[in-house]
Amino acid sequence: MSWNSIDGAPSGESGISISTIYRTLAALEGQGVIQRLQYGGSSTRYKWAETPLSNHMIEIDTGRVIEFCSDQVEQSHAEVAEKMGYEVVQHRLELYVRKKPGH
Repeated sequence: MSWNSIDGAPSGESGISISTIYRTLAALEGQGVIQRLQYGGSSTRYKWAETPLSNHMIEIDTGRVIEFCSDQVEQSHAEVAEKMGYEVVQHRLELYVRKKPGH
């Protein structure tokens, strides 16, 4: 979600300034309630901080962000870390994608 996609986001007539929104987002991020996501040159987005595992596909033509889960991806990351003597505590995977013609 972006700040302006939050339910009840101010429309300018509410009397709530954008700076108040950004301070609130920063406070929520600091408390671990939300997570800031920045993809390439796109605007900042936020998501509820639910899991330390984060997989996203970013459509480069539209900027659309698609969150996904994949046991195969999780297993692959765990295997790579294990081979190098580590365990995965947190990860972030970003796949920059473009729709195939005809899909």
